[in-house]
Amino acid sequence: MEEKGLELRLKSLEDLQRRVLACNLCPRLREFDVRVGLNPPRRFRGQAYWSMPVPSLGDPLAPIVIVGMAPAPHGGNRTGRMFTGDQSGNNFFRALYEAGLANKPVSVSRDDGLRVCNVYITAVLHCAPPDNRPLPQEVANCQ
Repeated sequence: MEEKGLELRLKSLEDLQRRVLACNLCPRLREFDVRVGLNPPRRFRGQAYWSMPVPSLGDPLAPIVIVGMAPAPHGGNRTGRMFTGDQSGNNFFRALYEAGLANKPVSVSRDDGLRVCNVYITAVLHCAPPDNRPLPQEVANCQ
């Protein structure tokens, strides 16, 4: 019986991830994510930006849950993975690696082979807010 409940919870989480990826409840955030991707700084020119809501990462049954505020405009919004693509992300994944919670110390993209264990990584918002200042309604929408 308990196994069936677990299966339902995991299915619900998969459904939630699909809803996050398809979300358009916050036009300001979606527009910002796309605009940033179309006009990147010089260091990221030529790279294709994810420019969509960024899904959570890791083991949904993990004993550790890490919650960030939102993807960075040129970090997660660019790479499509939370805490990836900027210096704070480099520090974050190095710390996870040193703690034995990640298989590599660096994350550069969604397909770089990084795996985390015993950790689930998510955020309050799944889109990058302009000036790192989400509106209260945007936070409510993402909850």
